[in-house]
Amino acid sequence: MRKKNPDTMSAIKSFAEDFMMTNGRMPTTAEFSDAVGVARGTVYKYLVEMTEKGMLDYDGKSLSVGKINRSDMAVIRAGIYGSIPCGVPEQEEEQLESVVQLPVSIFGAGELYILRADGDSMTGADICDGDLVVIRKTGEAKPGDIVVALDEEYANTLKTLRFDSSSGRYFLHPENDEYDDIYPSEISVQGVATHIIKSVRNMDIKKI
Repeated sequence: MRKKNPDTMSAIKSFAEDFMMTNGRMPTTAEFSDAVGVARGTVYKYLVEMTEKGMLDYDGKSLSVGKINRSDMAVIRAGIYGSIPCGVPEQEEEQLESVVQLPVSIFGAGELYILRADGDSMTGADICDGDLVVIRKTGEAKPGDIVVALDEEYANTLKTLRFDSSSGRYFLHPENDEYDDIYPSEISVQGVATHIIKSVRNMDIKKI
């Protein structure tokens, strides 16, 4: 194999590290080609030789580069804060339980935090008591979003935001027929739920 340019190998390694840290995946040969200015076929040859030299580990499908591993991929630090009522609105004091790292490749970027669900009013949305609900911090939401909301008395709750076209009002809808819709005179959205992290014990698994 023809000897490869050490500067190009260094550029490939640096680009791979930065790209994987930011995007949580390996670059394509086209992305390598555009970044370091070599042909796509040449990129493959470089990756093979760099693997032989121990600069990285490439098997034709996956790539790992030195300090890059799963825990080094792009992550967001998110705090877990107490519980959020999934029932009637209640006063809740936010208390930071712990801080975790969420991979951007799964949860996306942005300002995220996590609340522990308390109650059963959202079971129809598969949010059960004790589940961890990932919230994207925002003051904006659209009908159909599951939101953390404060009413005019600063009581918080986790409900689905809906709009009553007949009255022209937004309201909070529980995903459980045992609970009534909530029509506060004012709703202040604190965030929108994006993901649910749950224990297998909380899942309704049908027996086979």
